Amino acid sequence: MSRYVVLAEGAFDAEWAKTAASLIRYRPERVAAVLDSTRAGSPVSEILGFGGPIPIVANLDEALALEPTPTSLLR
Repeated sequence: MSRYVVLAEGAFDAEWAKTAASLIRYRPERVAAVLDSTRAGSPVSEILGFGGPIPIVANLDEALALEPTPTSLLR
């Protein structure tokens, strides 16, 4: 199964990152992390109110260190 890092630099919230929010709502098992250095360190649920413990990371190196390893970067 593909696991994604969603690129939402500087724009991760329900208003600006609608595609990311939809993916997190309907396919959370596919999302390894969200990449947004302005919100790094928080889980997506703090920003969106759903999505559980999916991490927000500051850079791609942090995302690639996650297990299982993400396979794709979505923009």
